[in-house]
Amino acid sequence: VHSDPDFDFDGFLSHPLTGQRAGYSYIRDAEVQVYLDPDLQKLHKSVSKVLPGTHNRITSASRDLRKLLIVSSDAREPGGLFIWDRDAGSVEPFGWFNENLDPELLANMQPVEYESDDGTRIPAYLTLPSGREPSGLPAVVMPHGGPESRTDQSYWFLTQFLASRGYAVLEPNFRGSTGYGYDFKNAGRGQWGGLMQDDVDAGVRWLAEQGYADPQRICIVGWSYGGYSAAMGLVKSPQLYRCGVGINGVYNLPALIAYDKQYIGGSTWVRHIGLDGESTRSVSPYHLADEFQAPFLIVHAEDDATVNIDQATGMHEKLLDAGAASDLVTVSLGGHSMRNRTARERILTELERFLSSHIGGSQDD
Repeated sequence: VHSDPDFDFDGFLSHPLTGQRAGYSYIRDAEVQVYLDPDLQKLHKSVSKVLPGTHNRITSASRDLRKLLIVSSDAREPGGLFIWDRDAGSVEPFGWFNENLDPELLANMQPVEYESDDGTRIPAYLTLPSGREPSGLPAVVMPHGGPESRTDQSYWFLTQFLASRGYAVLEPNFRGSTGYGYDFKNAGRGQWGGLMQDDVDAGVRWLAEQGYADPQRICIVGWSYGGYSAAMGLVKSPQLYRCGVGINGVYNLPALIAYDKQYIGGSTWVRHIGLDGESTRSVSPYHLADEFQAPFLIVHAEDDATVNIDQATGMHEKLLDAGAASDLVTVSLGGHSMRNRTARERILTELERFLSSHIGGSQDD
């Protein structure tokens, strides 16, 4: 058992020759790899010296471990494959996950911390657009999905796209996030629309107080649980947000609970949905549609098996019935993670249009 209080188990490491478990990885700001085999651990440290400043993983090797295939990535690089020939002393690129991206044109992602309303320190990541004065910017706060998950200091297409369009991006690891100890994670259970939302809202105020963001040009954007948080932000703190966006988000909590109970483990998971001591409807955006004041963009995959598209269509219709401004965009094939190119291009096109019309950014050439 790892003794680090910020330990966030990320998976087992395989031996590059045998494929058997040889160690484990965990997340701090980025992935940390620990090999239990001393020789492999020493070899991995050598890899980090050969490819400094990036997150490196040994994925394959020659039988004598003299040639290694390494995956290397960081916040400004989705990943590349390198062949390290130890005898020749050479490291040669083999291929790139996205060769069209120039890391030099992408934005830096920095860890930050701020206080929530009750004084709890909230870790977050701030990405500022390159080549612009970091003050008075249009901004996007982007709560992660899960909610028992986290944002880390690695490449994410949505963050870099928004930064390239001139937006400051804050990604808070609100209470309920993993990687900061059990107490921090458990503090978010039963706090949908409560402490978890308070932590996100506090990050928005911090952005403005620090001068990074123009307080009149802030939007909240989220995926999955983050979509729920985006909707609740518009309800709970309408003075903070000019608009909101939910991607494959959750909006009708009673319907979500009924849906998840159909599956193994669902009855356990749904116990943490909602706000302790309050009715589920009191923190369900679908049931609070008449409180929306800012426009809301809903993007959802028709084949999302994790969050049924009924969540999106129902929320859209409810908002229209309440006289609120709502846009609905459906993607035929994408699944919950929308990993294919067509789905992601549609997300970015609609997001750029929506944000530009409500808080304005400036597009890079």
